[in-house]
Amino acid sequence: MNNLQKRYLPLALLTISLFSVSALATSNGEQDDESIRWLNAQYCEVDESDAEYYLAAYQAIEGGYGVIVHYADTQTPRLHAQARSLDLCTPEFFGAYRSFRRDQQVLEQGEFDEQSRRQGWVTVYDTNGQLQRRIPYQDNQVEGIYSTYVDGVLVREQSVQAGRRHGVSRDFFANGETQRKIEFYQGSRHGEVKHWNEDGDVLLHSHYQHGKRHGAETRYFSEPQYRGEVSFSARYEDGVPVSNERDYHAPGQLRQERIYGDNGKVTQETRFNQDGAITYQMQPVDTPHGAGKEIKEFNADGQLTRHTLESNEVNWNLRQRYNDEGELIERLERKNNRTQGAFVRSSWGGEMQYGHYENGELHGEFYSENSSGERLTEGQYEHGKKVGAWTERDTRQTVTSEYNAEGELHGVREVHSPEGNLITRETYANGELHGEYVRYQGDTIVNQGHYEQGQRQGEWIFSQFNSRERIEMGEFKDNRRVGVWRTLNRHGHVVHINQFDDQSRPHGRQIDFQDTGAIQLLTEYKHGMMHGVRMYFMYGEPVHAERFEDGDLVEDLGEPDEWAMSEHLSYLKHGL
Repeated sequence: MNNLQKRYLPLALLTISLFSVSALATSNGEQDDESIRWLNAQYCEVDESDAEYYLAAYQAIEGGYGVIVHYADTQTPRLHAQARSLDLCTPEFFGAYRSFRRDQQVLEQGEFDEQSRRQGWVTVYDTNGQLQRRIPYQDNQVEGIYSTYVDGVLVREQSVQAGRRHGVSRDFFANGETQRKIEFYQGSRHGEVKHWNEDGDVLLHSHYQHGKRHGAETRYFSEPQYRGEVSFSARYEDGVPVSNERDYHAPGQLRQERIYGDNGKVTQETRFNQDGAITYQMQPVDTPHGAGKEIKEFNADGQLTRHTLESNEVNWNLRQRYNDEGELIERLERKNNRTQGAFVRSSWGGEMQYGHYENGELHGEFYSENSSGERLTEGQYEHGKKVGAWTERDTRQTVTSEYNAEGELHGVREVHSPEGNLITRETYANGELHGEYVRYQGDTIVNQGHYEQGQRQGEWIFSQFNSRERIEMGEFKDNRRVGVWRTLNRHGHVVHINQFDDQSRPHGRQIDFQDTGAIQLLTEYKHGMMHGVRMYFMYGEPVHAERFEDGDLVEDLGEPDEWAMSEHLSYLKHGL
């Protein structure tokens, strides 16, 4: 079956259930419930639960059977037809047929010849019972004038030969006037194409050759005041545009003009706004990398906003963007998919960045400015790596840093507040913290110590949660807390004493104090586990004690009057 048959013909009885036939039997043999043949959408026998139809009646006639098929849900007729056998899954129909909708309206009717080929007219009706399609068949192929209707009104006539559109196809307005005329040859557009409006004015006049535009194409304005005036003109050869193509806002007022080369590609293009000003322009030029094209875009005031150069010979392009004042706000040059040359970039908030690329890597001076022209960032790149001294500013802080030739932090890095006060000073060696570290909150040191190859070493001061409410003081060894650590409150009173072994595990006595200085809790640890006495205090006086071994509670030592009997609390006689 060819494409037109697939698209326009009624769906085949063997595959889809739209076809039906007019039953010729005058008296139908009904089936009892046990012998009902349940059918699916393709009229193949299935279980009742899967059925869409059933064979309601049949009668032997000359050459086969007259059959009646009903809808399974509504028990109304679906198909009246004549078949060579009762196997409707692979039928051979002959004679007239008729199919129905569930509301018993006729859906389609036609006729098969003795060889089960459609012959003559197939007529299809819509849900209102009005004519929808009228299709001529000859030996199972569409042959003749295929007509389509909407609400019973003719909207299209197609000339069909051997199942393919061949000759003139016409679309019609509701008043019967022609809307479109298209000429076909063996299924492809070939010849004249014309469109009209309801007043009979031509809107399009084009030509085709073997399915491709060939010759002049002209479109006309649909607005009544521009009646008969050209809105678009072009010319094609074998589907390829040639010469000039013009599109108009209004008669004589260009919207766009394109000039095509021999290969059908646009070589020049110009676009205009309704005031006649150029908004876009593309033309061939010589670029720094051979022949190419230049594209310019303009705003409503004629100010250049974008400028692009592209080479036709190598993979190179340069894109530049300007603001409404004509100032360059973006420059990006790429060759072989790598950025190169000077670049300018605008970012959110009005910040402008300036630098230079070599082979896809930043190289040389780099700086950025805010919308007021104040310098925000400045430094140097070498092959994509920051080197030397850098300064980076924002509304919250200014950061000064130093980098080695490998792009690693090396030397002093400082952070200052907008008022110029030092917030952080840290020292790096080849990308690792190494040397002095200090952090301030206002005039107060909240962190201070020393790094060696990225690890804390020696005496350190820490603020808890970067606050001056608690200060921790103690020693680090290879980034681990060791020895005695003290925590002081903002009044300088000790509130915690902690001891650690060389693995930074609690080891020895851990003592908590109230802000008043009175002891609150004493706990003894051994290499990370409670081991020894755990003593509770109230207002600085002991009230209860327990004894642990290797993390397990082994003895409740009770209240103070019982402690004298415990050898484990003998040290209390000599103080903590």
